[in-house]
Amino acid sequence: MLRTYLKYKPAWIQLIVFGVLAMLISQLVVAVSLPLVGKKFGLGLKEMMGILEGNLTHPSAKIILTIFQSIQFFVLFLIPSLLFAYYADPKPMAFLGLNRFPKANFFYLALALILAGIFAVGLLGYINKIIPLPQSIIDMENKQNAAVETLAVAKNLKDLILSFILVGLFAAVGEELFFRAILQRIFIQWTKSPWAGILITAVIFSAIHMQFSGFLPRFGLGIILGAIYWYSGSLWPGILFHFLYNSLGVLMAYINPKSLQQESPVPMSQITTWVFGLASVAAVVYLIMHLKKQSSTNFADIYPEKAPDFFD
Repeated sequence: MLRTYLKYKPAWIQLIVFGVLAMLISQLVVAVSLPLVGKKFGLGLKEMMGILEGNLTHPSAKIILTIFQSIQFFVLFLIPSLLFAYYADPKPMAFLGLNRFPKANFFYLALALILAGIFAVGLLGYINKIIPLPQSIIDMENKQNAAVETLAVAKNLKDLILSFILVGLFAAVGEELFFRAILQRIFIQWTKSPWAGILITAVIFSAIHMQFSGFLPRFGLGIILGAIYWYSGSLWPGILFHFLYNSLGVLMAYINPKSLQQESPVPMSQITTWVFGLASVAAVVYLIMHLKKQSSTNFADIYPEKAPDFFD
């Protein structure tokens, strides 16, 4: 099959192709699945949309949310990312950073970043909470948070395992493929700057969740994940970090459901939040610098200037 590989095209063309691909697939599947799932549970389109927007009064709301969380993983994140990689490179798995495991040091550093970043996330969450938001945005986010809590809060061991899969594993794999393996790669090529690409992708990663009361913590998480991917040259350490970070939140919500309402994973006073938060930020910066020292990532190898003189 004749393929002209997308990675040799201008970054803006790649971005348009990927955006259209993701939008068309997601819109098509949602248009088909909404009435089918609604028919299964005896609900109309308006009621189905209400559940997805946070109206959880229907007794089957959690099951419906679970179904659509799974659909979102496949049609919004997984399928578009894999299709784009197929047309981007003769070796799609290498293009995505899934073809090899990096040195063990990168996995250890990813784990260290989780521990180091807990209080930094708390500080960013505290700062985010004191930024005033319009009441309309607050009301919208309260509905969205109710849907997230429905999936994240487990009432028994079976629910806990399901939450680990949906909120932990699916989100980690899907979002790392979509944001880091595709979008970040495109933006780094466009800006010709790894850190510009990391920061732009982190902004989009946080904004697309449409939860602005948690924008800064998610933005910080996106920066860490972007640095892990760039410097390790592999998506696996970032997937591990993302999975463990999300799963830690699920586990804490299982132990204490009220923890989802807190800006910090660890309850602290304002002074403690600032002291431990700033120390945590310093630790994260140090670990990222250590990632850079361990890295063998080469810009020229990832972004060759021209395509080879043949096509597969």
